[in-house]
Amino acid sequence: MKLIFSMLFFVAAVVLTAGLYLAIRKPEQKKTDLEKLYSLGRQIAQRVQQAGDYLSHLFGSKREAKIDKPTVAPTAPAA
Repeated sequence: MKLIFSMLFFVAAVVLTAGLYLAIRKPEQKKTDLEKLYSLGRQIAQRVQQAGDYLSHLFGSKREAKIDKPTVAPTAPAA
């Protein structure tokens, strides 16, 4: 429970700090900062999706392994 509250507190502190930082920036600088922030969010979302794909590939249902056996024509026993 402490871990959850500490993470929420950390996120709140980061959001508050970022909000204060953007409040004192000039409008043109604020625009470029917001663009960087939005692109960072997209990058994080892509990384999370890639991690999810990797984990589902790693721990997902496994297909049966196919054993490649050479096909040899059956030979008739010598009579």
